[in-house]
Formats: sequence, structure tokens, C-alpha cells
Amino acid sequence: MVCKQCGLETNADGAVFCSACGGRLDGKTACPYCAGLNDPASAFCVYCGKRIDGKTVCVSCGTAHEGAFCPQCGASAQPVKAGKPKKQKTEKSWWNPLLKWFGAGSAILAATFAFIFLFLIGTETIASPLLGSLVGNSTSSSTGIFSYFGSVYKDIETSLSALEGMKYESEQIVNLYIAAGLGTLISAATIVCVTTFFILAVIKFVRFATGKADATGLKFAMITVLAYLGGAAGIYAINGMIAEISATSGYMSVDVEMGEVLNGATSAGIVLSLIFLLLSAATALVAHGKEWIKPAVIKKNAFIAGGLVFALIVFFMWQSMAISTDFQTVEGEYEIFASPLANSSMFLSMVETLDGRLSGMVTVSCDEEIAFVYIGDIVAQLLTLGGIACGAGLVSSRIRQIGGKKGTGMGWSIATLALSVSALVAFVLVKVNMESVLDAYMQALNLSGTSISSLSTRYKISVGGAIGAVVLSAIGLAICIVQKILCKDKEETPAKTPTAEIE
Repeated sequence: MVCKQCGLETNADGAVFCSACGGRLDGKTACPYCAGLNDPASAFCVYCGKRIDGKTVCVSCGTAHEGAFCPQCGASAQPVKAGKPKKQKTEKSWWNPLLKWFGAGSAILAATFAFIFLFLIGTETIASPLLGSLVGNSTSSSTGIFSYFGSVYKDIETSLSALEGMKYESEQIVNLYIAAGLGTLISAATIVCVTTFFILAVIKFVRFATGKADATGLKFAMITVLAYLGGAAGIYAINGMIAEISATSGYMSVDVEMGEVLNGATSAGIVLSLIFLLLSAATALVAHGKEWIKPAVIKKNAFIAGGLVFALIVFFMWQSMAISTDFQTVEGEYEIFASPLANSSMFLSMVETLDGRLSGMVTVSCDEEIAFVYIGDIVAQLLTLGGIACGAGLVSSRIRQIGGKKGTGMGWSIATLALSVSALVAFVLVKVNMESVLDAYMQALNLSGTSISSLSTRYKISVGGAIGAVVLSAIGLAICIVQKILCKDKEETPAKTPTAEIE
């Protein structure tokens, strides 16, 4: 028989193996594992499934090799015995559960205060004596958030009769309805947002307390508080006005502060809700433990803290954005800080009074300048409300970063700065045209020989609040830019803990 492996032809008939090479004469290959006979072309045994050449296939790279380790990747050829995965060591202490509950409790308290004081949001008109004044007791009247759904409009209808026959009657009426309409929109949005997100915060807290969820509900609590703050700031922004009068008449000294301010309940709600919200967010810093003492993390948190401080300052500056008018008279000093709409109404009334004093003796033509003041105040008021919304968004972004969220709040910072610059332009437009009108009336009064004690040749109009908002917004944006450059989130984000999650 002829050997198929070496070609020897002298093998005896009936022989199974070749006398020269020892190979099987039928050409079949025996499996080294089970001895099963396989065709020469077979790579794997048809009986046991193992490789006929006895080599091991690397499970990592697929290379067929001999020996205990793969020559290509170095992986072991020995199969790894399955077993239970090793448990990671976790630090168990009473501290983490305490932080978890403290953060959750602070968050729900912040939302609760915002919801309770929501129904007390309002402004009050005050006239109170300052230190050293001989004026008697203070007086006040309040306008609540729900007044914008009825009584405010009734008050406007009542006051229309007093505006009849006035030169700027239509402008004054439009001002009143713009303020009322904006107040209604702000009130409705505030009630809906605060109520909705308070309910969601409560649901989150209940699920957390019953063990059905690990998130504490800080995100919804934060939105609840910021909606409350935005509503209060918006209401004040369209009504705010403070007048400080220091005058002397004979032996009588008069030092009075009067105007429209936030009522005490609103101020208390702002303080309490902010304290507990920041307390809950600050719990995240402590909950991360040693992760927060790494140099890279400390650097990032320094930027976050600085950005949050500037965001809060800018937010509260927006709500009190005002035009300051300071009159120096022979009787004393009158300093008025008025929101754009309040300034517009006050200015139109002042022009009306000056026209009455002139009594047609001298004609003053400043219609174009007065129109610029009127339109500029309306635009400035709308920009102010937009700035409040952006300020709230920026504060929200910074608080979320405390809980480990990535980002710098760059978008909100850019929007806030853009609105600040736009508002400053509007305020400057108002200031320049107010000064032009007042100068014209001063000259007319001098020409006519008419004196008016409440308006002398010395006055000052300032828009310092708008300038301050631009400067602080620019600093806040600069912090975002530097943070983005120096803190690129290359380091791993600290592992989240239940108290740190902004959820």
C-alpha cells in the first residue's frame, strides 16, 4: 500500500500504519484528545470539537499557539475558573445617611417656604419718617400677587377720571395698563411654576423617604425657589420706586422715605427659601468627601462659587434696576429711585406740572425728547424682566454645578451680559433725553421769571444701577471663560452620592 504522507509504496497489504513514517495509510488524523479519526482537511475533531493539531486558540486575540501563554498578546491559555465577583469595599458610617437626609430635608423646606410665601408676594406703598424727622407715624398699603387678577384693573378704571384733560393722558393710561398686564403675566407664570414644581419636589421627597428612589428632589426644589424669586423680582421691577425727601420749613425738619417696596412677607420668603436651598446644595460638597480636596476639584469649585456669588448679585440688581433723579432745591433735597415704568409716569407728571407753571407764557417744544423717554422706559422695563429671567437661569446653572453637573453657565452669562448692555443703552437714552427736556424747561422758567420751589437749577440723573449690572455681568462671563479654559473636566467627575445628585 502507498503511504499518503511519505509516498512509500512497499507497505504490506492490510497494514494500517506506514513502516517508514508511522502515519496512517488511510490518511486520517487521530485526535490527540479523544483519538477519534478525522479527515486530513479537518481542523477540529468531529467527535470532541477540539483542535486536531493540539494547539490552543487565544481567547483574547484568536491566535492558535502552543504553550501556556499566547505569543501575540501574552494572555494565559489556562481557562479562568468562574467564581463570585469580589465585592468592592465601601466605607460604611453614620455620616453618609445623615448627609443624605439633611440635604433632602433642606431641599423640601426650601420648596415649602417658596410655596407658602407665594401667596403673600406683593409690594407695599410706604411713607415712613427717617431718623431725626419730626414727621409722625408711617403709613402703608399693600398690593398682593392676586391683585393683578382683578383689583388692579379696577383701580386703573377709578384713576382714569383723574387723568382726563391731561396733556399726556393716553401715555399715562398705556403705562398703567402695561404695568398691570406685565404684573398679571408674571403672577400667573409664578403661581403655575411654583405650584407645579413644588408638587414634583414633594413627590420626589416622598419616593426618597419611602426608599423607592435615591434622588432627593433638589432639582425640583431649586426650580420652585427660583420661580418664586423670579416672580417676586418681576413684581418689584415693574412697581419699585423709592423717594427720599430731606427738607426744612421754618422750625420743621422733614425726612421722609416713601415709595413702592416688597412687603415684609416676600422678603422673609426670599431669605428663608434661599438659605435652605443653598444649604441643600452645599451638602453636596460635604457628601463628596475626600474627592473635593483634590487640587483640580478645589480649583473648579472656586470658580463655581465665584460665579454663583456674581450670579446672585446680578439677579438682585436686575430687580432693583432704576433711574435715579436727585433734585437740589432751596427747601431741601429730593432723591428718587424709580423703575422704568414708574420713572416714565413720574416724568410725564413732572412735565405736565411744568407746563402748568409756565401757563403759556413760554412755549417749550420737546415732544420728540419726551417720546424717546417714554419709549426708552418701556424698552428698558422689558429688558429688565428679561434680565431677571436670565439671572435666574444663571443661578440655576451654577447651583447644578455644585452637584457635579458639567458646564460653566456660559450661555446664560452671555445672554445676561447682552441684556445688561442693551438695558444700559436704553437707560442712557432715557437719561439724555430727560436732561434735555429739563434743561429746556429750566430756561423757559428763567425767561418767564417764574419760580418753582420743587425744581431748582441743580439736578442729577444717574443710571448707575445699569452700569453696575453691565460690569458685574462682564465679570461673571469672564469667570465662565477662565473656568472653561483652566477646568476642562479632564479629571473624573466625583462619584455621585444621593445628597449630591441634583435630581
